[in-house]
Amino acid sequence: MKVSLAVADFDPPMANIVFRGTLDHILSRTASLGYQGVELFLSTAQGVDGDHLKSLLDDNGLETAMLVAVGDLLNTGLSLSHTDPAMRQAYLDAAPVHLGLASKLGAAVPLGYNRGRLQPGESRAELEERLTDTLCRYHQIAYDLGVM
Repeated sequence: MKVSLAVADFDPPMANIVFRGTLDHILSRTASLGYQGVELFLSTAQGVDGDHLKSLLDDNGLETAMLVAVGDLLNTGLSLSHTDPAMRQAYLDAAPVHLGLASKLGAAVPLGYNRGRLQPGESRAELEERLTDTLCRYHQIAYDLGVM
């Protein structure tokens, strides 16, 4: 794959999304323009039929450069650096579904979208300490699932 477009099956407030809509429509449209891949933003990984999605991609001659399927998690306030350990754990508990789908699609999983934000009065070092701990735990989950 040489060139990909960012596409989404929902309407995220992000300028980098080129096409939004139903997956069959946006994948067909992307392929018709001669692109080889997509940066796939899904509202959720929960309940997604990975085999069907892989078939849609294959039918359109597209690869998945990356998968971001955590809109539902972010909408609930979950992040990798949340100040509440239970919220970070809830994020990690949801990770296997996202990682499994990414693995099926052969997609990279960018975690920058889920890092969380610096809180008022908090130092960057405090945020990065929590983030580093959670990233290590996330990596272990991926490794245990055979995704790494």
